[in-house]
Amino acid sequence: MAAGLAALHYSVMFGPVEAAVTRGQRVEGGQLLATADRASIAEAGYDATTLMVVTNTKNLTAVIPVGEGHVAHGVPALDVEL
Repeated sequence: MAAGLAALHYSVMFGPVEAAVTRGQRVEGGQLLATADRASIAEAGYDATTLMVVTNTKNLTAVIPVGEGHVAHGVPALDVEL
């Protein structure tokens, strides 16, 4: 991808999303991870579906989904057992 197209791609894909945590940072339940301008994402023609990824699962006892579909702020989506 040419440098100009890469910059445009980055701007369109990540411009309306702002991280609230840094890579490697430990987070707690209920902590804000990122904010997204869903209207800007939709206007750019992208789906605003957000994937949740749990890493280091070998160090965990269980990762259990507790909800499906849209999960409102403050409502648990996963039960992670250490």
